[in-house]
Amino acid sequence: MKTRIEELCNRHIAGITIPRNLTEQPITPEEILDCLLLTAALDREYTSQLKQAMEAMAFCTPDVADIAKRNLAELRRLPEIRLDDRALLTDLVDLEDRQPEMKAACQALRTMALANPAQSEYLNTAAVILEDSWTPLNPD
Repeated sequence: MKTRIEELCNRHIAGITIPRNLTEQPITPEEILDCLLLTAALDREYTSQLKQAMEAMAFCTPDVADIAKRNLAELRRLPEIRLDDRALLTDLVDLEDRQPEMKAACQALRTMALANPAQSEYLNTAAVILEDSWTPLNPD
């Protein structure tokens, strides 16, 4: 049976069945939470900061609190992935295909941070982590 993390690796978060224009149909808070969970699974260095962002989202957007709790539980159950084993997950993800949804999640987190100053530090930190994790390296 596939884990939820493997499912996230194998499918687009935004536009699961058909790709969508994220400008016309913005990313949802549920999808942002999935972006945070996938990023935490792929890069364990930022797990605690992404956990704080999920908690902040649950506080800022009460209608997704249950989904945030589920993602937090999933985050706690992530297997400890050694540095050599990370490739098992990263091989399942096309990083270039994920850039539009991660960019949309970054923008949405920053907008949410502006609307919720008490939670802005956590939300902005998560946006920076997503941006750093999903922006391709430019050799120029």
